[in-house]
This record gives sequence, structure tokens and C-alpha cells, in this order.
Amino acid sequence: MNCPRCQSEPLDERTREAVTIDVCGACRGIWLDRGELEKLIARSAEPPAPRYRDDGPPSSDGPRRHRKRSWTDIFD
Repeated sequence: MNCPRCQSEPLDERTREAVTIDVCGACRGIWLDRGELEKLIARSAEPPAPRYRDDGPPSSDGPRRHRKRSWTDIFD
């Protein structure tokens, strides 16, 4: 299919967020088929997956973090 704007450039299909979108290489236009915008909006409203494991508070037998000390703490 050719770009509706340029009418001479073929559209390149790309998949983003499990939705196939059409992109024009000349005018850089993005074209969506029926229902694809709603799918992208629905995916953007979903909470992102956590990037780390939350195992709860650190255990007392693990490495301890020291608070940042100031040079004035030497005299206390």
C-alpha cells in the first residue's frame, strides 16, 4: 500500500506494543488501521511491569548500609 499523503512511497509495516503500524519513509507519517489506536491507548494505560524483585525488607544478616557520615560526626 502506498502512503496516503505522498501517494508514491510504499508504507513500511512495523510492530510496536503488539500492534502493527504503517510508516512512510519519505514523509515519516504514521498510519493506523481501525482499532489500532485504541489498542495502543489501552496498553499505555496498563501499569508497567516491575523491573526488580520486591522481597520485602532487607534481612538483618545481610550487608548493612552505613549512613553517610559528616566530618562533624568524628567529634560526637
